[in-house]
Amino acid sequence: MAERQEATIVSCLPSRLPTNPLQVPVLVDGGTIRKIRIVIPAGHAGLTGIALGYGGNAIVPRSTGAFYSGDDRIVDIDFTDNVPDVPWSAFLYNLDTLNTHSWEVDFDLDDSSNDLTPTAPAVISPAAIVAAGTAAMSGA
Repeated sequence: MAERQEATIVSCLPSRLPTNPLQVPVLVDGGTIRKIRIVIPAGHAGLTGIALGYGGNAIVPRSTGAFYSGDDRIVDIDFTDNVPDVPWSAFLYNLDTLNTHSWEVDFDLDDSSNDLTPTAPAVISPAAIVAAGTAAMSGA
């Protein structure tokens, strides 16, 4: 179970095409993401789309140029972010010509401070390396 949850609302004005999605920062206060939930409220009528990513690249969903779309839909994604503490963005489009639409984006996170810390490297003397090599060569 994740240590904490964060939620944010992102919005897109009408008449935004999927070929030129709006990129909106998604504020996640550090940590390693374990699960993402996207809520597409009723009223979107399949006219909108959302993708998530970082570094200016959409990575959720994984297919290039893909978006989650729908109406009154919840998308749950199990995820392990291999690059913790990186700023995230939502990529949005809205084909509705009259209404601004919003999505809720929730993250389940583990704090980075609890991630494993690297241990100090083991110091091996040159003599030990030579002895191991000699033993390996002799089949011992």
